[in-house]
Amino acid sequence: MNKGTKITLAVAIASVAGVLIFWKRKEITYVVKKAVDKTVKVVTEIVLDAQTEAYLDTLHPKFRRDAEKFIKEARKEGHYVYITSAFRSFKKQNALNKAGKTGAKGGQSYHNYGLAMDINSSRPTINMKSDKATWAPIVKIARKYGFTWGGDFSTGYDPVHFEKRYGLHHTKLLAMKNAGDVTDGFVNLG
Repeated sequence: MNKGTKITLAVAIASVAGVLIFWKRKEITYVVKKAVDKTVKVVTEIVLDAQTEAYLDTLHPKFRRDAEKFIKEARKEGHYVYITSAFRSFKKQNALNKAGKTGAKGGQSYHNYGLAMDINSSRPTINMKSDKATWAPIVKIARKYGFTWGGDFSTGYDPVHFEKRYGLHHTKLLAMKNAGDVTDGFVNLG
C-alpha cells in the first residue's frame, strides 16, 4: 500500500466511523485534522432564513444585535426559532388592536419602536398555544440577552412576544419620537 492510499484509507475510515484515527505518521494526522476542522467550521455557522433576516432588518439596530444572537443561540441549542412579527407602524398596531388581536394601540407597543419581536419554533413546534414549561428553554436563552417575555405579562399571556425596554416606558419612547429624538427612524437609546 502506498502513502496516498494510506491517507485516503485513514480519511475514509475516520469519516465513516466518525472517529479520529491518530497514526504516528504526521501526514495522515494532518490530513484528518484538516478535514475535521473544515467540517466543524461548517457545522457551527448558523445561517438565518430569509424571513427572519427580513424581520431583523426592521428592528432598532441596538435590539437587532441581541435578537440575532438570541435566535442563533436558540438554533444552536436545537430550537428552530424564526420571527413572525417585528417592527409595526402605529397604523398597523391600531388595526391589530381594533381587530382584537392585541391590547396595545399605536405608540403603546414596543413593536412600534423596533424593540420587540414575535417568534415561533418549528423544531420542536412551539407557538401561541404552548404552555410556559414548553417555552422555558427558549425563554432561558432570551433572558441571557435581557429580553422581557410576553408569557409573564400580567395583562395577558403572549408567549410569542419578546421585547427589550432599555429602561424606557412606551410613553417615554413616544415622547422621544414626537420630540424628534430619532436617528434613521429609530428613537435614540444612547
